[in-house]
Amino acid sequence: MFARRGYVVVMPLRRGFGATGGDLAEDPGTCRNPDYRKGDAAAAEDVMAAYDYARNLPYVDPSRMILAGQSAGGMVSISTAATRAPQGLVAVLSFAAGRGGNPGATPGVPCAVEPMAQLFDELGKRVRVPVLFHYAENDQFFNPPTTKYWYERFIAGGSSAEYVMQPSFGRDGHYIFSDMVGVRYWLPAVERFLAKNKLTFERLDATEPDVQALLAVDKLPAFGTQACRSLYRAFLESPGPRAFALSGDGRCGFAGGLQDAPDVALRQCSAVAKQPCALYAVDQAVVWKPSPAQGVATAQ
Repeated sequence: MFARRGYVVVMPLRRGFGATGGDLAEDPGTCRNPDYRKGDAAAAEDVMAAYDYARNLPYVDPSRMILAGQSAGGMVSISTAATRAPQGLVAVLSFAAGRGGNPGATPGVPCAVEPMAQLFDELGKRVRVPVLFHYAENDQFFNPPTTKYWYERFIAGGSSAEYVMQPSFGRDGHYIFSDMVGVRYWLPAVERFLAKNKLTFERLDATEPDVQALLAVDKLPAFGTQACRSLYRAFLESPGPRAFALSGDGRCGFAGGLQDAPDVALRQCSAVAKQPCALYAVDQAVVWKPSPAQGVATAQ
């Protein structure tokens, strides 16, 4: 989604994560007495190694950098912005940010809420770029009252920030940013946030005549509901092969990254629709044609 809008995306694996192996450099210790400052300081060191590398790439504009992260990564993005004051940083996108969550033991209620709040107190006095705090209602790590509390402690320090609470997503809204379908919620929020802060975030192909019909979300057939228009955004951002199907009663289905995407999209639509489903778009083209006899879509 970012690359389609002209951004170079660099995704570092911090020490102790994934294939990098080694000890977890940012372990805060026990929930009874966590040291979140120490953990985030180690994480910020790793992030800055990637950040400085990216700024020196010949095809990167070093004066327009964004830090983004999810969960602990969202927390690290904010901490890095506050404690390291990265040169060229213009915004922070923080999804499901926090630490101490344990959905298996205490769903939605993290341990050491107050120590985290104290850290947000400090960070809110030091961040000098706008920050997006993005959460979902059914986050099983951090519930809405907790995240709103953390956000309020952050902005009390004087930093510029926006808090977005999205509707429940899947079984655990903590993963809305990393799920392909979740783009229907977070992408519009990011677009509004960056536009508000005068930061460019438009698709590179937005002005190409060949894809105008495909990108025209508002031109979906009249029976397309708001939910389907929202899901269509996910289709537009998904990898190919991809397909989107609609029914005459406002139901829909989509699939991306599958060789049989048209068949899967039709099956998904048919599973929830009472009227026949037909393909609206496949890959880079709108294939829908209205059927005068039935008033529903038929594929070319």
